[in-house]
Amino acid sequence: RTGKLCESYDALAVGVDLSSALKERNDWTVFLMAGLGDDRVEMIDYRRMRAMGNIEKIDALCEMLAEWGVILQDEDKESSYFPTDTAIVCKVEAIAYQQSMQADAKKVLHEERHLTNIVLSPQLGYRGDKLTRLRGSFGLFQQGRILWNEYINWEPFWNELKNFGQADHDDCPDAMMLAIKALIGAGRLQPSWGEWDHGDD
Repeated sequence: RTGKLCESYDALAVGVDLSSALKERNDWTVFLMAGLGDDRVEMIDYRRMRAMGNIEKIDALCEMLAEWGVILQDEDKESSYFPTDTAIVCKVEAIAYQQSMQADAKKVLHEERHLTNIVLSPQLGYRGDKLTRLRGSFGLFQQGRILWNEYINWEPFWNELKNFGQADHDDCPDAMMLAIKALIGAGRLQPSWGEWDHGDD
């Protein structure tokens, strides 16, 4: 269901699904920002893009976080950002991250932009197939514990979710699962996940 977002969160996370290095021209990179509050997960905003370069992806992430006040942006310099006291976890599947983006993300976000409130957290792996993991989140939907920001156009996202397994892409559901995983690990909701390798939660 869609609705208005709450005013504060117990935790914030971004689920990051990176395009495959071998299929980058066709795959999407998706950043999904979500928050844990009032016993539910709220889907705040997302970016869905085709981009070859890591800097373009990192800039898109920073622009989204700046729009929501998680980081601050210098009005005179679009590429100049500053951290806030609001911590946010970026949960990304480890293999794709380590192969394509890890070094650039750490260098740009932490060393150059000093965005220390952005925590980079690779998800080391999964056991079982994607459909099993997605089904593990159904309890949250059935109990009304998933809320979508009513001011965002979610149609491309929902299309992949509703047609999972038949749609050409599953980047949005993958990003959603990573975001929920990051928030559930930090919070008190207890869906049935199936089996996960816990990684470095």
